[in-house]
Amino acid sequence: MNKQAGKVILIIGIVLLTLSAGMLFFRNNSKTDWSSNWNRDVIVTDGMTPKEGGVSEFTISEAGTYKLKLSWAKDRKANDIGFVTGCVLIDKYGRVIYGTSAMKGYIDTDIDLQEGNYTLNFTHITTEEDYKDFAKKYLCGDYEVDSWAEGFDFESFPKDQVINIKYEMSVSKQGVTSNLVYGLVFVILISGALIVIILTMFTEGRRLESRKYDERQELERGRGFKYGFFTMIIYNSLAMCLDSAGAVPNMEGVVLYFSGILIGIMVHVVYCIWHESYFALNENKNVIMITFAGIAVVNLLLGINTIISGEMVVNGKLTFRVTNLLCAGMFLVLFITMFLKKVSDKAKGVDLEDEEEEA
Repeated sequence: MNKQAGKVILIIGIVLLTLSAGMLFFRNNSKTDWSSNWNRDVIVTDGMTPKEGGVSEFTISEAGTYKLKLSWAKDRKANDIGFVTGCVLIDKYGRVIYGTSAMKGYIDTDIDLQEGNYTLNFTHITTEEDYKDFAKKYLCGDYEVDSWAEGFDFESFPKDQVINIKYEMSVSKQGVTSNLVYGLVFVILISGALIVIILTMFTEGRRLESRKYDERQELERGRGFKYGFFTMIIYNSLAMCLDSAGAVPNMEGVVLYFSGILIGIMVHVVYCIWHESYFALNENKNVIMITFAGIAVVNLLLGINTIISGEMVVNGKLTFRVTNLLCAGMFLVLFITMFLKKVSDKAKGVDLEDEEEEA
């Protein structure tokens, strides 16, 4: 492409980068519809405590997707707390919209709420029997209650103590339909910006041609697609069986099935790279390597930020926010594969030269 076209594409890349950065500010400026903060002294006497820890009520004036943020005892260590706090969000009809339990909790989730009044109930629990009653009523069915209770060592709870617990609650109307959509759009924008900018830098002053493959490459690419497709089918079949049997690790469904997509992509790309059919005949391999490395770094930074903010694991459950780290891992694997293939090709080239010199 000529220099003029290169400048236009570079401008497009900068615009995409600006939009992705602007999304961060847009996200942080969502309106808070309701918030409340408490400090409560919870008294445990002879291994028992008043179960009702407090009630908060709020009103939703417009139906939509809302961010629910809850935290309690975040400044304390779990082994210093002698009880489990159960939290339940109930609508005006008495239906349970959301429920959770933890010794110390941090909740950051999107919930679809209708117009009306809602109640947040906090319950303090010190015995396994009381916890099972609470879990069966609000959190899970009879067949799961034992596994939920196994997460707490009720026998080790202090029998007498007074502990101050700080509660923080807020409900905010979301400008974006969900965190998942927001995260995907953000990654697409910033990845697109990196690709455009890198392509512009490495093709400046040269003609940009369509990718060309020979017959052997097309055949190998077809095999790569086949292996990637069947890998994804096998993975998702196993995942569905494990999910049905309740044998899946504690994670959101999107994490389980999104991982299958990434694995299928990796199988396809790695196969094509090693069979010299991923890169077109007229394609610059270094550009793709640098692009993949850049995307891996961006996703890694986003993943690290999610870990620091405490949003990757909520109440012991792996959330969809881990997808950034999964993407970073995939692109890192692809970058390493390209690098190893490049080293291998170079070594083979040296060997061939040595043989020709000996002949």
